[in-house]
Amino acid sequence: DDDDDDDDDDDDDEDGDDDDDNEDKKPDEPAVIDGEGSEGVYEAPELEGAHFLETFQGDWAKKWVHSEGSKYSGKFQVGVGKKALLPGDKGLIVPNKAKHYGISAAVESPIGNTFSIQYEVRFDEGLNCGGAYLKFPTAFTDLKNFDNDVKYSIMFGPDKCGSTSKVHFIFQSKNPISGELVEHHLKSPPPVPSHKSIPQLFTLNVDGDDFELFINGESRKKGKLSEDFEPPVQPTKEIDDPEDKKPDDWVENAKIADPDAKKPDDWDEDAPPKIEDMEAVKPEGWLDDEPDMIPDPSSEKPETWDDEEDGEWERPMVSNPKCEKVGCGEWKRPMKRNPAFKGKWKAPMIDNPEYKGKWAPRKIDNPGYYEVESVKLLHISAVGIEIWTMDQGIVFDNIIIAPSAAAAKEFADATYAKKKDISNEGKKDKKTKETPSTSPEEEDSDSEDASDTGSCKAGESDSKCQAKAKEADAAS
Repeated sequence: DDDDDDDDDDDDDEDGDDDDDNEDKKPDEPAVIDGEGSEGVYEAPELEGAHFLETFQGDWAKKWVHSEGSKYSGKFQVGVGKKALLPGDKGLIVPNKAKHYGISAAVESPIGNTFSIQYEVRFDEGLNCGGAYLKFPTAFTDLKNFDNDVKYSIMFGPDKCGSTSKVHFIFQSKNPISGELVEHHLKSPPPVPSHKSIPQLFTLNVDGDDFELFINGESRKKGKLSEDFEPPVQPTKEIDDPEDKKPDDWVENAKIADPDAKKPDDWDEDAPPKIEDMEAVKPEGWLDDEPDMIPDPSSEKPETWDDEEDGEWERPMVSNPKCEKVGCGEWKRPMKRNPAFKGKWKAPMIDNPEYKGKWAPRKIDNPGYYEVESVKLLHISAVGIEIWTMDQGIVFDNIIIAPSAAAAKEFADATYAKKKDISNEGKKDKKTKETPSTSPEEEDSDSEDASDTGSCKAGESDSKCQAKAKEADAAS
């Protein structure tokens, strides 16, 4: 079930440094749909030659169809989400967690062997357990019945839950001999970035047999469709015979305990592994009556200690300095290895005379074998989101299928790059505000001036400030 390197330094903060990220939410409170920036007007850029383009700025509901299957109780909404970095910029939002969501839109334009899939995802409330990937169905037009069983050409995007964190790239191929669809998974996919409230850009460029996967504009994986997927597209000539079964009397144990071996009469299984060293002698000067730890004689009861509230004060314990040279307390002989210790007796292992080796089913000709001349992805007929998630506030935006990698990058520069720059500038402004702009000498001077005039100092309460002001007025 499918539900199952470096960006700019400013983008590496896991929580995105947003003040609002730490706001407490009620357990059943839905995600923010029309938050900060919802009143703005945003004009989305065009993409010449696009096979598919969705910015969710227009009448998106005419294009997208919610799945009508009974399990898809979650319904997407469109809005700016928690905060629009570009005022008025809307996206497709997961409003409630713990639900299945399904929605799809048709792809009318034919797609060749060179194209680029690209989209943005923002996790307003983080991504802890759920998917945010896209599916691209093949030979499918009945959008209202889009579900997990629909055959697809490509599945691409982030999926995270517990220790599992990966950006999927999966494609299906059809075996022309058997007619079966085979699912091929990218080997060692990159992990999902952990940023929160900052848009993440996922890009997949395909050019014939070559592919390259980008996250936030950085290349994270590249290779060949024919070589870097499991199982490989090229079927093997032979397969294991599914009818062949291991015989009941087949012995795979190479060694057995020697049945003729006997435990020696002098073998003591009860002897302990360690015994006291009877040759050890108590060191001269050992202080039997001195404790190892004593109350710290240099400690003093804190002035703020209240016996009634805090209980009777006791000095903290420290190591006894008298014990440092030799030792204190009851002396005990040290333990040493017991030369008589042998442990539990076990018969030695010998070669098994009935050993036949590791069993494996016999090989037969693969009835589905064929020579793959070139990898051709299945025709894409739709774009769909079919997910189950324990997270909400997932915002999808700027979903495109571009005719080339260059076209996708140009579109990203006009959309994602602007948001990234605004986010970075916001962080820099925040850091600047948090950093004092005056020198220590200026601060000392300001403090002296404030003291002389009765002005308020940073951190003082309003009542204290007012009292100081009155004193200053009376003195003048």
